[in-house]
Amino acid sequence: MTEIKNLRIVVAEDDDLNLFIVMKTLADYGHVGIEFPDGDVTWEYLCENPREVDIVILDKMMLKMHGLEVVRRMKDHAILKNTPIIIQSGDAFPDKIQEALDVGIDKYITKPFEGSELLAVIQEVAEKYGLGKK
Repeated sequence: MTEIKNLRIVVAEDDDLNLFIVMKTLADYGHVGIEFPDGDVTWEYLCENPREVDIVILDKMMLKMHGLEVVRRMKDHAILKNTPIIIQSGDAFPDKIQEALDVGIDKYITKPFEGSELLAVIQEVAEKYGLGKK
């Protein structure tokens, strides 16, 4: 398995510590993280730059607009509907995970997680979509 680098990954996270961990992990492994503090500004960015994003990582519970609402909007968007989505959440109940999968996410990662876990999920999703290959 070839390690994939240089992906443009949007990260929506309203917790400063979690955001720091995710952004540092992405930078340490050669990805470009584009960070947002809530779903509203994330959605605005995605609409303005739909072709500039490889993967979206969303916190499930955020102020203003929850991650699953961003997912629903992405799935209704002509270009964004095919963008890979990872949800991160402290909610590990099977029914909540299934709810997110039913909305159309690709992977669900439960907080807290190690950087290596996040990277494995990113790698899996990138391979599934053929990202990072020339």
